[in-house]
Order: sequence, then C-alpha cells, then structure tokens
Amino acid sequence: MLLTHPDADHLGGVLEVLKRLNVGAFWLPRSFLPPRGTQLQETLAAAQHHGVSVLPWVAPAVFVLSPGIRWWVGLAEGDSDNDRSLLVRLSFGNCSVLFTGDIGAMSERRLSQVGQTTLLKVSHHGSRFSSDPLFLSRIRPRFAVVSAGSNNRYGHPHPNTLERLHRVGSEVLRTDFHGRVDFTFDSQGRYRCESALDFAEAVIAQTPSPTDGVSTPLFDRAARRPSQTAGSSRPFSSACLDAQSLSGCRRF
Repeated sequence: MLLTHPDADHLGGVLEVLKRLNVGAFWLPRSFLPPRGTQLQETLAAAQHHGVSVLPWVAPAVFVLSPGIRWWVGLAEGDSDNDRSLLVRLSFGNCSVLFTGDIGAMSERRLSQVGQTTLLKVSHHGSRFSSDPLFLSRIRPRFAVVSAGSNNRYGHPHPNTLERLHRVGSEVLRTDFHGRVDFTFDSQGRYRCESALDFAEAVIAQTPSPTDGVSTPLFDRAARRPSQTAGSSRPFSSACLDAQSLSGCRRF
C-alpha cells in the first residue's frame, strides 16, 4: 500500500484498508516521520498491530518485484506536503502507469526521467496548479484519471487542466462522473479499462508498438458519448472520455 502524503483526503481511508485487506507493506516518504498529526500516528499504530512492514522512502529506487514488472519509486521535492509526495511508476511490457500524488507544476517539470506513459493518475485531483504543459508533452498519457468528488468545493478538475490533457491526446476519466475506474494490463502490451458507471464504456485497446508507433485496433464497436450524471451541475467537459474517439474498442 502506498501513501503519497498524509493529507486527510489521501490518508483517511487507510485504516479501513488495513482492517479489511491483507497488506504486506506500507510505503510513505521518510520526511513525514515521525508523524505530526494524530491521524497518521493512529494509522502507523494500526499497521504495526496488523503486522504490516512500514517502509519509509528516502531516495529514488528502481527494482523488479516479479518477472517483467518494473517499479520506479521517487520523491518529489518542495516546501509543502503536496510537493513532497511519493511518486511511483509501474511498467509492464509496453504499458506503464504513473502516480504523482498532489505535486504541482514545478515538481512535475523535475520529472525529466519519466518517459511516455499509458496511464496517468492526474496530479492534485486536476488542480489548475498541476498538469504542467511541458510535463504532459513529455509523458503524453493515453489515459488520464482524475480522482475528484462530485461537486467538490475546490472545483476540481479545473477546465484549464482538462484542456491541457486534451491537447496532448489524453482520454480523461473522472471519478466524479465515471465512478471507480479499473485498469488491467497484460504482458502483450494490451490494457483494459472498466468504469463503475453505465455510461463509461468498457474499453480494450492495444498500445502502440515501440518500433512503428502505430496502435493496432483489436475490435470495432458502436460508440456512445457519456452523459452528465444526475445531480451534477457541472457540464461534461469535451476533454472527458469521449467514446467516439476511442478507435479499436468494444463493449465486453
């Protein structure tokens, strides 16, 4: 289990995860230890109670946990807790996922070692102060997932952020519209995307070949554009998942 930083909206559900799931290890940045707040103190005590190994990260590392699955773990640098988030990139075959916590644009620009990415967990819930254009042009995510509550008081994700993602060709999925989003990868460079909500079509596609850069469609299907969720006053952005643009996909 990874904790990018101890803000309540990231730490709040960890106790329940520790109670309900068999967690082997708990990763977090060393800079947040010893814990300053009671919530993190209680979480670390619960981890110890459940026999979970707490692994504080102090420096970037690259390692392999199982054949073909490569992990890069890094630490952002900054003055705020957000900008000291734990960073993780997981790659398997031609597919990769990048988790950026709540870092801002300056920290994103420092990630020069991160290349093109299949899936990006968008920084800071789609805040306008993250998703730097230079950073996005470097990683060019095929999919970008924004974790944000419906009608949240911060206005996440910001329209400017969605537009920047749209410019680099990312298909954006938002938890405030699509609910839980699941991605599955295989060693052949294929990935599957499924959403909890009816209007988010299940998607299967093949990543571009590293030699020709061309995405080969696996299936064709009639597409449907998602509609606005009930009770949401925010219009569905054109940068959100547009099923019409997902060639080589099908319902399954």
